[in-house]
Formats: sequence, structure tokens, C-alpha cells
Amino acid sequence: MNSRFWIGLFLRVVLGVAFVWAAASKLRDPLAFARAVESYQVVGADWARWVALGLPWLELWAGLGLLFPGVRRGSAWVIGLLLLCFMGLHLSAWLRGLEVDCGCFGSTGLMAPYAVLLVRNGLLLLGAVILICWDRERGIEGEVER
Repeated sequence: MNSRFWIGLFLRVVLGVAFVWAAASKLRDPLAFARAVESYQVVGADWARWVALGLPWLELWAGLGLLFPGVRRGSAWVIGLLLLCFMGLHLSAWLRGLEVDCGCFGSTGLMAPYAVLLVRNGLLLLGAVILICWDRERGIEGEVER
């Protein structure tokens, strides 16, 4: 096992734990998460409730999927696309001068600086991109194709 294996494993664990933790936090209080979604002023209250019901389950399955070789590349794609969406929402809220509880790990009532959220999500996105690229080079059994 080379360093690429260990780095990939580390990235899968970090991303998986982050997304499972985020999902579990939102599933504990979906109404609070719906209010956080609505505070971004991108969707109305009805759509915010649907997002609050569906997004945590998508995050949960994508985070867990990183552990299974057959679906981990697809899970990394889902996580990467979600992170791009989240970064777009944070940037939009920042540019519009909104003060929102990001809702990333449930509703905490804390307002994290947008720059911190963008950097954090950017680093997580980098991890997802690395996993996508590395898994593309591997066969089903994990051996490098020639």
C-alpha cells in the first residue's frame, strides 16, 4: 500500500464523517434546518421544507457511499456538486449582505464568517476532486489500469 492509498482513505474518512455528521445534525431538527434554508432567500418556505427533508438523506448516503468501492466515485461526485452549490449559496448570501446561520451542521444560531465557510468548503471540494480523479484511474478491484 502506497501513500496514495492512505491519502485516499484519509480523504474518504474526512469527507464521509463530515457529510454523515452534517446529515445527522439536520435530521435531528428538520424544522430548524428549513428555517436556515429559507434564510438564504433563494427558495420560499414550501421549497425550504422539501430541501430540509431531502438534502440530509442525500448527504447521509453520499457520505456513507465513500466507504464502498462500487459507489465511492459517484458519492464523491455528489459531494463535490453539493459543495459547489453550498459555496454558491454562501457567496450569494455574503454579496447580498445577509446574516444567516449556515445550517451546515444543523441550526446552531452561530454566524460563521463567510470567508471561513468558503475556505472550508473549498478544501472539502479539493478532497472530493482528488478522489474523483484518483478513482477514475483505478479498476474495479482498485488496481491501477494499464
